[in-house]
Amino acid sequence: MKKILVAFLAICMAVPVFAQTKYFGVKSGIVKTVSNTRGQISRNTLWFDDYGRKQRQEIATDLGGELGTWVNSVLVIGDEVWSINQYGNAKKTKKGADVVEINWYSLSQEAISLYDIKELRTETYAGRKCKVYSYKTKQLMAKVPVTVWVWEGIVLKQEIQKKTYKSTIELEDLQVNCKIPAGTFNKPAED
Repeated sequence: MKKILVAFLAICMAVPVFAQTKYFGVKSGIVKTVSNTRGQISRNTLWFDDYGRKQRQEIATDLGGELGTWVNSVLVIGDEVWSINQYGNAKKTKKGADVVEINWYSLSQEAISLYDIKELRTETYAGRKCKVYSYKTKQLMAKVPVTVWVWEGIVLKQEIQKKTYKSTIELEDLQVNCKIPAGTFNKPAED
C-alpha cells in the first residue's frame, strides 16, 4: 500500500503546474475587446478553452489610411507560447520563469506584491458583477497605474492612466462556455 501511495504522489508531482492551473472560472469563451490609445484603435479577440490552459489572442491594429490593418496573434498551450505575425511566421518560446504573470482568477501573493495589486470595489460592467483592481506595471522606465474590471478571471475592461493620456480597453462581445472554432489552437509550423 505504501508503494502505491508513493507512486501516486510521484505521478501527481510530475504533472506540470500549468496543467493544474485555472486561469478563468468558465471552461471556454470568446472575448472581443476594442482598445484605444491616443486614437490608435485595435480590435482584440481572445479564444480560450480548458479554463484558459489553451489561449489564442489576435490583435488587429488599424494603421490608418492606405497602411491598412496589422494583425498579430499569440497562441499559448500550457507553458508553450507562439508569436505569429500577419504573414503566418511563428516563433515558439516558453513562458519565462523570470516573469510573474497575473492570474486574475487565482491571484498569487507574489503577483500581488510585485504589481502592488489592490482590490478596489465590486462593480457591474457589461451586465457582469466584476471585481475592480488597481495595479502598477512597468512601461519603459516608469511604473504606470492600471485599473481592471475582472469577471471570472477575464479582464472585461482596462484603463491605463499615463501623464498625458489615458488608454482604454472595453468589451465588445463575450461568449462563455461556447464551442471554439476548429483549428483555433492548432500549433503553427515554426520558422
